[in-house]
Amino acid sequence: MAKGALSGLTVLEYAQGIPGPYCARMLGSLGAEVIKVEDPAGGDMARTWGPFPDHNPHPDQSGLFIYLNLNKKGISLSFKTATGRRLFKELAQQVDFLIESTPPSFLPRRGLGYTALRKLNPQLIMTSITPFGQTGPYRDWKADDLVSTHIGGLGYAFSGPVTDPEAVPPLKVGGHQADFATAVTATIDTLAALNERRLSGQGSHVDFGAMEALAAVRKGELAAYSFEGTVTSRTQTILRRTTGLLKCRDGFVQMHGTTEREWQGLVAAMARPELLQDERFKNENLRSENWGVLKPIIEEWTAPRTKHEAARTMQAAHLAFAPINTPPEVLASEQLAARGFFVEVNQPGLGRLKLPGAPFKLSATPWQAPLPAPTLGQHNQEILCGRLGLPKGELPGLRAAGVI
Repeated sequence: MAKGALSGLTVLEYAQGIPGPYCARMLGSLGAEVIKVEDPAGGDMARTWGPFPDHNPHPDQSGLFIYLNLNKKGISLSFKTATGRRLFKELAQQVDFLIESTPPSFLPRRGLGYTALRKLNPQLIMTSITPFGQTGPYRDWKADDLVSTHIGGLGYAFSGPVTDPEAVPPLKVGGHQADFATAVTATIDTLAALNERRLSGQGSHVDFGAMEALAAVRKGELAAYSFEGTVTSRTQTILRRTTGLLKCRDGFVQMHGTTEREWQGLVAAMARPELLQDERFKNENLRSENWGVLKPIIEEWTAPRTKHEAARTMQAAHLAFAPINTPPEVLASEQLAARGFFVEVNQPGLGRLKLPGAPFKLSATPWQAPLPAPTLGQHNQEILCGRLGLPKGELPGLRAAGVI
């Protein structure tokens, strides 16, 4: 069986929610062994977030937690106890990565910060994922996906088609996009640190702030202000473009752009050659300015068709059209099925689940079938006894003392 790209490397994760756990999951998808550490008093907060089967909350049955924590082994350690902190130190001496998402002062106050751990393990790569990083005036501020979305500038452009941006507040983008964007960027930074370690032989501390990650993806608006002194308004974002959702018989398609080549292809696909002579649509700027007139004309063609019929016709004409898929349609996608994207996992207590797999294909090191997400403390014996050499007879006492 082919090994993963990171086979032979070990990740220690002490993180909650989405950014840290998803970063560790990505490393696990590449073949690293991941050991997830949770507090025995409840564990990762994501265990309380849905969806749950039949809407009945259960700490081992959160759909989000299961997705974020595939391919991990789970142990429980209380940092309130000296023994818990000691065992964590012993684990940190044996691993290649530590992914953590605690407030900047949390680990140092317990003798578990990077300065202390690097003395025990000079090759350790420690990635600290926080809302604002380890330094700066906001370092101790708290934030979640909603706060990160707006303080990093990601949410400013999202408000729907408005005529008065000052009267309508910006919206949060759907799902947990800020958290996942943070996680993916942190994963890239962690892999860069691994490459640096291979060159220098020394580990490093990756100080990662979500605000910076999100500000980076808004580079268009920031560049417009930096170079031109102008703020891209939400009115401009919505109206100054030939882009939008078009009604179909069974939903919507997304259209993007009408350059001159695309415009000629669009007119030909709709069999509306007379539009080429319409002065309102003579060039791309005019088509953008008159999008409010042009859109209903295009919808006359899309409305009688299904979204997949419309998308296939326009794609054949080399136009950027795509159906707006519902979750059931994504699960049934022939494209994702052909790519083997979804995998089945035998999750304890729930049976076989169909879940998203790895969002990449590596020819030399293909992704292997994932381990199910761990129950709280599931692998205490395997890790604490098998890896650290703790006698099995000590586990009941540690459990009774609240260490595990």
